[in-house]
Amino acid sequence: AAVTNADLSGWGGDICDLIGYTQGKVSGTVDEMAEVIRTSGNYLGYDDPAPEIHSFGILDMYGDLDGFYIVQNISGGKSISTIMKSYFNANLSDKFRAEFLLRNRFNGAGTKEEIRSAVYDAYRSNTAISALESSRGLTDIDDLRKACCYAFADYLYEQAKDQIENPYYTVFSSTESTLAPGVTQETN
Repeated sequence: AAVTNADLSGWGGDICDLIGYTQGKVSGTVDEMAEVIRTSGNYLGYDDPAPEIHSFGILDMYGDLDGFYIVQNISGGKSISTIMKSYFNANLSDKFRAEFLLRNRFNGAGTKEEIRSAVYDAYRSNTAISALESSRGLTDIDDLRKACCYAFADYLYEQAKDQIENPYYTVFSSTESTLAPGVTQETN
């Protein structure tokens, strides 16, 4: 229940904000919408200056990712001052923030597709988020919901992909040789 509540008051609630913010403004396939939402600079990561408008700006992103880190470490028994001193330093980066959330909230998701699925499944299975969508009148938004979840997942993936991809499966060298006419061998 604690994780479900943290999602609602964190990234999950902000995805709901993003759905409302982008509704009627983006169109296309789920993947096309996710790309526009993530990369255009007008939606995900955009801090709308109007106080009455709910967006999913970069300040929200930092609040969600930093809040998750702090809560995880408090539950581990560390004091808030120790956490703050060790976390908020010159080495803090968007990559670290994303990697921490991926490893500790979506453990096991390492590919872009796995992260998309994990974010979407966690969002859809949260009944409090469903109630939040309903309270905001967000209906008939299946593709947009998926696109917003994917945009957030893709942001996390792009930030942390170098740290989360499995190094055992990367090709470090490749050679090709002809064994016989028409038969080629590739060694990785």
